[in-house]
Amino acid sequence: ANSVTIATTGGGNTTVNIVAATKFVKGEAAVTIKDLKVGDRVVIHAKPVGKTLEASEVKIGVAAGAAKVGAH
Repeated sequence: ANSVTIATTGGGNTTVNIVAATKFVKGEAAVTIKDLKVGDRVVIHAKPVGKTLEASEVKIGVAAGAAKVGAH
């Protein structure tokens, strides 16, 4: 997958592009996109690139207030 769609805490959906430099973290451990499952709570650090968002870091399963990954 080269993007993930998340359900935001505000009730909308946002798609964030995953690039080669995107880091994935679960707790303190480095993981990969394969560890990301539909329904996981995530915090994504992303920057705007043109009209899209590009993830620099995806933190999986951290805070209860994190956004949820939506199904494609």
